[in-house]
Amino acid sequence: MAAGLGGGAHAAARADGAPVHQQNLVHRALVQLAGVAALTGPQQVVDDLVARLRRTRDALVAGLRTIDGITCPTPAGAFYAFPDIRALAGRAGLDDVGLATFLLERHGVATLGGSGFGPRGAGHLRLSYAAPPEVIAEAVTRLAAAARELAALPVRQEKVS
Repeated sequence: MAAGLGGGAHAAARADGAPVHQQNLVHRALVQLAGVAALTGPQQVVDDLVARLRRTRDALVAGLRTIDGITCPTPAGAFYAFPDIRALAGRAGLDDVGLATFLLERHGVATLGGSGFGPRGAGHLRLSYAAPPEVIAEAVTRLAAAARELAALPVRQEKVS
């Protein structure tokens, strides 16, 4: 059983004919108490996790910034970096999804193309930094190797219609 909050248009929430309160408003008292305890109890475990994520974020961003063709702002929330890879991908005539595929198939680095997150995501990759530091370091090493491989290719010109 999970605690949560739902909302939406009354008609949409009741579209299946089931009473809304049975779907998302009734929780067992134990789950409610657990939620209160998580929010009001000791926060050291949260502080430790935030500190670990900050370290892995900083390591990933610093590593990405050393790779020619990648720029990366420091993320302010979540646990994803969203580097701009247009210069890197453009060398091989790739878009963000093509580069993500190349990185996975040729270098074993799993990323997501940013265009899947809307038009402003095109030309970016999404990388999680919720991983141990040694995994982040290995990912940066592999990304750098991929960038060197792409840099060695002849520059491809985009077709203009």
